Amino acid sequence: MDQLNGPPQRPCTIPCILVAGGAGYIGSNTVLELLTRNNCTKQSNCLQPLWEVVVVDNLKNSNISGLVHAQQIANRKIHAFHQIDLLDKNAVQKVFSLHPEIWGIIHFASAKSVPESWSNPLLYYNLNLGSTLNLLECCAKSSREIHFVFSSSACVYGESLDEQQYNFNGNHVKGVTEDCPAKPKSPYGRTKLIIEDMIRDVCATYTKGAKLRAAILRYFNPVGAHASGYLGENNGTQEPSNLVPIVTRLARKIKRENFNSKPATTTAAIKPFKIYGRDWPTPDGTPIRDFLHITDLATSHVFALEHLLMLSPPSTATPDSLLWNCVTYNIGCGIGHSVLQVVKTVEKISGVEIPIEVCGRREGDVGVAISDSTKAMKELHWKSERTLEVMCQDAWNFEMLHLEPEDVQLWKSKQPCQEMEGTNTSVELSAVVAAAAEHL
Repeated sequence: MDQLNGPPQRPCTIPCILVAGGAGYIGSNTVLELLTRNNCTKQSNCLQPLWEVVVVDNLKNSNISGLVHAQQIANRKIHAFHQIDLLDKNAVQKVFSLHPEIWGIIHFASAKSVPESWSNPLLYYNLNLGSTLNLLECCAKSSREIHFVFSSSACVYGESLDEQQYNFNGNHVKGVTEDCPAKPKSPYGRTKLIIEDMIRDVCATYTKGAKLRAAILRYFNPVGAHASGYLGENNGTQEPSNLVPIVTRLARKIKRENFNSKPATTTAAIKPFKIYGRDWPTPDGTPIRDFLHITDLATSHVFALEHLLMLSPPSTATPDSLLWNCVTYNIGCGIGHSVLQVVKTVEKISGVEIPIEVCGRREGDVGVAISDSTKAMKELHWKSERTLEVMCQDAWNFEMLHLEPEDVQLWKSKQPCQEMEGTNTSVELSAVVAAAAEHL
């Protein structure tokens, strides 16, 4: 299970799901769920798997280790891995010619940094739109019905999130529904919305023949790692760019400094965690996000794919049912946590105090982003299950798997993981440390 299967030498007639951008953070976790799920249709008792998994990725912002770990955890091989760039139309067409029985596509491949999209918008329009266009063209030429799941983002709501009225005095803050107007504030968000419209337009041409069925998943803030301690948000060598891995990486550095009897304030290695704005309209003044465990997010793609299999044209046409073969869902917990709450949670888990620096707001940021995922719960029969504490604990365990040599002695001291409310998947820290030591 420590090697990936390469492309087949001749066309393969096995039904399969194509995962585009499958070596990345969300992609590799979803591949794992596809490999482990009892993948027979709900209306059958088939003995053979309904699908095999084919992955394409250019590995520019990922590596194959996530896919190898997914195979090892699932004890099942990925059918084929193709290292290609989705902007290469000929390469994409070759994948479809080698796998003519592709019936499902989960499309993750994307540039996804809001700040970078402001500094290099052409990169985002070229990459995000071009890769999707090539996939959709191959779908149109395929002889199979294609079930297409697109990885969209809550960024499409943009300014509408700022216009939302939130009451933080009650026990529950109502989030945005799928009917909320899309007003993206960044080039990244605009590329996601344009792609959504591209998919809807293509689906509209197939409402009678149902050649293409699509689910658009607008998800909020995925964090954490698989309960095994693997499949986290970055590979341990690159500097993280998202909230939780930035905080866990910083906590590890501080703990090392403390272990070495050095002051764990701000040094060349220890820089404070930056909070962009302490004047947002939230209880503690820091932005609030709907954080979602990566495993919960990964399973939503499988549920969406299975839902598309069951979709059928309505018996009576109504204005709302004209585009019956394209559905949109929010994917989130429906619970908001502030940036400061995340920092405090990681402090509790790691046992260190994390220095913070308050900076000005960033262009394109919003103060509050909370989902209402009721539609996904009702139609996909999916729901999030893991708490913020579990998300941060699993992210911390993943961080422990990428120890630097000088950290090993520090983490050999036994300190069991806390059992977090709402899960039975916590990992003993000693086991994580042992696995990390083997990697050094």
